Amino acid sequence: MTKLIKSDDLSFFFLILFTTPIIIMSSYDYFTPATGFAGGSLIGLAAATLLLFNGDILGASGILTSILTAPLKTFQDTSQFWKLILISSFMFTAQYLLGVEYIEDGRSISDPSVPIPSQLAYVLGGLLVGFGSTLGNGCTSGHGVCGLGRRSRRSFAGVLSFMASAITTVTLTSPDSSLSEYTTSLRGSTASETDVTLGAQITTAIISLSVLNYRLNRKRFSSEDTSKLYASSVSGALFAAGLAIGQMVLGSKLFGFLNVTSISSGTWDPTLMTVLGAAVPISMIAYEFVKGFSLLNRNMLLSKPLGDVQKFGIPTNTVIDKHLIVGAALFGAGWGLSLLCPGPALFHIAAGNTNVIFRWLPAYIAGACLAKEVKKRNI
Repeated sequence: MTKLIKSDDLSFFFLILFTTPIIIMSSYDYFTPATGFAGGSLIGLAAATLLLFNGDILGASGILTSILTAPLKTFQDTSQFWKLILISSFMFTAQYLLGVEYIEDGRSISDPSVPIPSQLAYVLGGLLVGFGSTLGNGCTSGHGVCGLGRRSRRSFAGVLSFMASAITTVTLTSPDSSLSEYTTSLRGSTASETDVTLGAQITTAIISLSVLNYRLNRKRFSSEDTSKLYASSVSGALFAAGLAIGQMVLGSKLFGFLNVTSISSGTWDPTLMTVLGAAVPISMIAYEFVKGFSLLNRNMLLSKPLGDVQKFGIPTNTVIDKHLIVGAALFGAGWGLSLLCPGPALFHIAAGNTNVIFRWLPAYIAGACLAKEVKKRNI
């Protein structure tokens, strides 16, 4: 595959992208900076915990895709077991500690200018998110929170690509768009049904399988495998809580940010900016303690994680290529159509959102598998 751009990781901050003065934006009707900042802080702490103790990246799409597209490997390979624990902790927190009320989106029901994704939008969105995040190796958490936190040019390019694509998609498919009559099939009239029992059953099944797998294979676990379980469980819980408290599981909050045409009417919602504005600096601070990623000349930098882990698993690829840009753009389009990315989608699965369980998720798996085949063939 042709390499379009190749550059070293330069030491500069991307935080400036998320520092639009809060006072200026506080006049917007739906802006909730306090919850956004609180939720973003928890997401940043989730990423920092996983990085400093396990040496791993909190990339929701990467973790979810590896489990869904290669479940046997995940269950048999003890070095991958931490992913199951993180997902189990995430879903337990989403299901039992936070509850289904966090996905009840009042604005999308009462405000006709806010779209409710149709079943077709869930399928197309899941397909594009799965394909795009796998092809581009990241999503809002992997490229956004973690990538920007380590000042990665590659992640910066990915974020620009999926943000531009998502904004374009939302602008073109919005109910208030001049093209709205051509996109009616992408909008539903009622909110997705929620089956709390089904969500609880899925959550219980995943946790039970994880516990059973550990009991059957614990003799094969190395000290590193065991060490990773603790930070993974904490990180998963913090991540779920951060998404819920920051209201990033609500489609109307994402639409409110991506629909930039609403700026003139005073209904634009920049809450997502405060979530990233809190999460990215915390992630950035965590990288300041990692050898090779610190901007400061520290005498005591970590050459390995704090846990019983031998090395950091931080991506070192600096090449900005077609797979990254195209994958991120497709991810952004799917994000804009379904108003879901992997982290919030997993929360909805735990809460029993039937459209996400039966439409978005199967399409996501299909898209991820297709992208893996494309990468394998180096298309």
